[in-house]
Amino acid sequence: MFDIYIENANYRRDVIENSGISYETLYQEQREERPTYHESEVCDMVSESFSTVKGAATLLSANGLFLKYAGPTIKSNYYLVKIAVNQNGAAIKYADRSLLTNPDVAADLILSATYGHPCEDYREVIQDTQCVMAVSRKIVELNPDMFQWVAGHMLRNDPSMVSELSNSRKR
Repeated sequence: MFDIYIENANYRRDVIENSGISYETLYQEQREERPTYHESEVCDMVSESFSTVKGAATLLSANGLFLKYAGPTIKSNYYLVKIAVNQNGAAIKYADRSLLTNPDVAADLILSATYGHPCEDYREVIQDTQCVMAVSRKIVELNPDMFQWVAGHMLRNDPSMVSELSNSRKR
């Protein structure tokens, strides 16, 4: 089902088999999240899908923004968040903060987005300049051709931040 968005069969298998997430945890979290939903039709579908790892992966590969309605276990699961962000970069703003403050993980999530504005949405959530710089450096380290993109989107063309990023490349 979600293999349309995840072409790597090993990655798909890892999502399902190695998530370490129990059905009971997901079920309980959805019982707690459901009262926060406003649309009853969406409520039933989302709640049902987020009760299993495979259901969550399928739903998030179809619309990453549904990450907004996930419980904390899904929001902090790197694999499931990556599926959501890959489908829609704006989903990054719903990821658990622990993923977003880890430069390696955050850079990977941002670079995996195929649609949306992951940098702008990331900056909505993460205001810490040091964290933003660490993630920006990691993105440019992973893909040096992204310097101008990072400068404009992640660093908002702030002269001091762009200069710091440029200087870190020369070291």
